[in-house]
Amino acid sequence: MASVALFVGWCFAFFRIPVPSTVQPAITGLYGAVLSRAGVLGISMIAVLSGTAAAGAMCDSYEMLSLRRKKKWREMDVDGAEASFVRTCTDLQARRASARMLEADIEADGPRTGISRYFTRSSKDKELAALHTEITGLAMMASVMRSDLDVMQAQQRRIRYSRTVFGRILLACGYLFSLYCAFRIVQCLLNLVFFGYNTGASPDFVSTCFAYAVRMFGMDIDVHTWAPRIAFLFLGGLICMRMRVILSSLSSMINALSSGTSTDLLVLFTAQVLCIYTLAALIQLHTNVATEPGTPHRTSKLLASLPEFQRVFGGMFDFVFLLTASATAGYRWYCWRSDVAAL
Repeated sequence: MASVALFVGWCFAFFRIPVPSTVQPAITGLYGAVLSRAGVLGISMIAVLSGTAAAGAMCDSYEMLSLRRKKKWREMDVDGAEASFVRTCTDLQARRASARMLEADIEADGPRTGISRYFTRSSKDKELAALHTEITGLAMMASVMRSDLDVMQAQQRRIRYSRTVFGRILLACGYLFSLYCAFRIVQCLLNLVFFGYNTGASPDFVSTCFAYAVRMFGMDIDVHTWAPRIAFLFLGGLICMRMRVILSSLSSMINALSSGTSTDLLVLFTAQVLCIYTLAALIQLHTNVATEPGTPHRTSKLLASLPEFQRVFGGMFDFVFLLTASATAGYRWYCWRSDVAAL
């Protein structure tokens, strides 16, 4: 019964998704409505994943730059934090040993019965209560210091790894990728404010420059055709950075719902999500395939039936991309400020 209710709810929510007003009249009807709604879900999913990945890459590069600038005092601070944590653990063990010895002395004095145990307290009882209070405070302090020390040691390992040859290469690639993410955010802003979405795909500066750079190595390619495809590959790289988050989220959702839901329904829902994602990728790639010169008759009817990405979904993609990137950057900034304040 729960499986049927979830399936009906999913269908109801799916058909409540608004159809974009820019959908071509040729694909209206039930097929066009289903295709457009699936495209809205898929494009939104891609925009969310790519936006969070872009903001995450930029924040990671900024944090690494900050750590490398402060690497000298950071290493000294790690040693000091580790020594403080060891001293706190030593004090905690000493307090616990004293509490055990005091409890043994109280038990050796003989048991107390009746209401005397509640109304008569010896000096040892008061000392034991004070020790328990100190133990609780030291345990909480040690837990916080352990968390802070783990963060600082992780940062120290990142700095040391960035000094190796392979680490420097990855660090340089990360900086270049962060620069592309910044250009991508600027491109979305330009599309929303200046370029618009009534014509073909707006030029991507980074992808166009990359295509011209490829031509400099002797490869004869059409820049107008390959620049959008390179942009699509870069977008795929952003999404691949979030695949671990996707799989972990799906796994958590399946584990949370598997107790009262049919496994077949969960598998069906996961397959639908993946199919919607694939459809959205085809919609984005369809623009590049359809605009390739000299191949209008070789375009399949299936690809021709897909809605245009730039005119139908371009504005929604850029808006969701900027929204999720801003939210991710704000969350990372808040976490970074909290870590700095704690240290």
